[in-house]
Amino acid sequence: MSKRIEALLDNKALFLNSALKEAQEEKSRLSMLLSRNKQRINEIQEEKASFISQFKDTKYQELLAIKKEQRNVESEINAIKFQNKKQSIISPTDGFVAKMMINTIGGVVTPAEKLISIVPKDAQLIVKVNVLNQDIGFIKNDMISKIKIDTFSFQKYGFFEGTIINVGSFSLDDEKLGPIYEVKIEPNGKTLMVEGKERYLEAGMSLTAEIKVGKRRVIEFFIYPIIRYLDEGLSVR
Repeated sequence: MSKRIEALLDNKALFLNSALKEAQEEKSRLSMLLSRNKQRINEIQEEKASFISQFKDTKYQELLAIKKEQRNVESEINAIKFQNKKQSIISPTDGFVAKMMINTIGGVVTPAEKLISIVPKDAQLIVKVNVLNQDIGFIKNDMISKIKIDTFSFQKYGFFEGTIINVGSFSLDDEKLGPIYEVKIEPNGKTLMVEGKERYLEAGMSLTAEIKVGKRRVIEFFIYPIIRYLDEGLSVR
């Protein structure tokens, strides 16, 4: 009986030893696998860090190149603007071109030479009327007149009304009309609606002014602004 028990114990011991050996071998295998995995993780982390560093360096170099190109483009734009500015003459005020002194394309101008005459947009415009000698006695300040622009048919676009503000004291000789007197009229507006667009009354426009002096009519020749620099041109600086 004891021999049988001993045999069972020996078999059990052999089984346990075999199981322990297998467990130790599995532990050793898993330890090696864990070590390799840790090593691979470290390698991957190093590769990741290297990739990020290279990526950042590449993008940084690209950013520097883009900024450099941007500076070059801005420099070229500024140079072009400077050249355009040197070739452009800008009026100090908004207005209308009343007269051009230079009409030659590619022409050369000298410093302080007059190029154009500009009437400011907000300048007060005055209608100057030449009145015949036989009619001047009927003309007085504050009389009302109708101002009809020759360019725009008054039947279609309407007309301005104006008030006489000055009657000339001295006569002038006109080759066709004989003695005439200068009368100034202030229009009550500056714009007409022409084809749906607002058109300004401009210096130099020809027109007809009708002054009610009974059945008489007075013919107007042109408009001029009451500003000193109407006949002054822009100067090249």
